[in-house]
Amino acid sequence: MKLIFWGTRGSIAKPGKGTIKYGGNTPALEITSGSGNKLYLDAGTGIHALGNKIIKNNSPREINILITHSHWDHIQGLPFFKPMYSKNFKINIYVSPNNSFNPEDIINRQFTSQFFPVDKDVLQAEIEIIKLNESMNFQINDFQIETVPVHHSKNTLGFKIQNDNKKLAYLTDNEIFYEGELPRLNDIEEKNKDLINFTKGVDLLVHDCMFAFNDYAQKIGWGHSNNLSAVLFARAASVKKLLLFHFNPEYNDNRLDEICADTRNFVKENSIDVDFELAIEENAYDI
Repeated sequence: MKLIFWGTRGSIAKPGKGTIKYGGNTPALEITSGSGNKLYLDAGTGIHALGNKIIKNNSPREINILITHSHWDHIQGLPFFKPMYSKNFKINIYVSPNNSFNPEDIINRQFTSQFFPVDKDVLQAEIEIIKLNESMNFQINDFQIETVPVHHSKNTLGFKIQNDNKKLAYLTDNEIFYEGELPRLNDIEEKNKDLINFTKGVDLLVHDCMFAFNDYAQKIGWGHSNNLSAVLFARAASVKKLLLFHFNPEYNDNRLDEICADTRNFVKENSIDVDFELAIEENAYDI
């Protein structure tokens, strides 16, 4: 499998000269299987550029998008996803309900006059909205997919995707639980057993890193993680590689470089056997 990030930012897009290195768009990811099939994760602002690429290449005709949850930063790119306006495409959008809103409500309400200048009647693609639930196991083309509830707002899902004997886990907007000022491995193992078991031994874990460790104390309970707890979680789950993403919009490239350096020091000083990087927009990663 190959993975490309079309958005790495959390909460709100942050374009500008300060976010050139790591990117400023909100989450959208593209996965390509060994046989060339495509799967897309989330539909933040990054899906706009991804849609332009799909239109240019005129492929694939059938598009499958998995949405982790309906918070704005994960769906706000859909009205600007050009394949939705072309009859050449069939688009399957997989999303879980959110409280009183069913999946159709979540998507269709974006195309109402309160939020968008035209309604969904202008859409030309064949669009199907498919309901997801926690703890599902299903297949799309040659991708085997599992869902899991994560530590965020109700109905937020994580995904585990298997293809060609390789496994990718995608846990965006997930809070790694621990007590005390500094995260400790045994505490993380005890309080996050559900997600550690889900990600155990995956080849690549893409995980929330909304906050630097020093900022996290003021954001406990917000449903996001910090850089130090993320590497300890990856160690507890014995993942082969960790990619941190969903960066705070307040963090520019220099701040993210500092977070990367702080994380490397923490890993070295505590002899934590974890291979990690910070995700970079439009970079391709082999799994």
